[in-house]
Amino acid sequence: MSHTENMKRLQELISAQTKGHEKTAVECVGRQLLDIARHEPASAELLVKDLEVSGMGIADAEKKIKAAADKNRKGNCGFVGWHEADAILRKFYGLPDRPEEGEGEVTPTEETASPADSGTIDLSDFF
Repeated sequence: MSHTENMKRLQELISAQTKGHEKTAVECVGRQLLDIARHEPASAELLVKDLEVSGMGIADAEKKIKAAADKNRKGNCGFVGWHEADAILRKFYGLPDRPEEGEGEVTPTEETASPADSGTIDLSDFF
């Protein structure tokens, strides 16, 4: 499959797996996976395959991140930073290490870019 086809399928899988989890950590994980895949075609291909396997869903990955946040707990708050979450997701899904800036990345095309990348602002996001 081409990168465009992988991205379309990945968006479908993520949309299905995050339905009912809007504005939660599960949705955030889905968005982070899309960001990874958008710039890394090899990761997009792996994610399409993995997200179709039982036990490899977005909610399963989110549980791994939550477990790390629980280990980092200080008082009532547990936190995992962006880089740590990225490393957890890459390990969970068997994705390659994050490329250095500009190395091996694909520039998003109009077909693969999210609406947020389009330069347009949806005012409903602010309400």
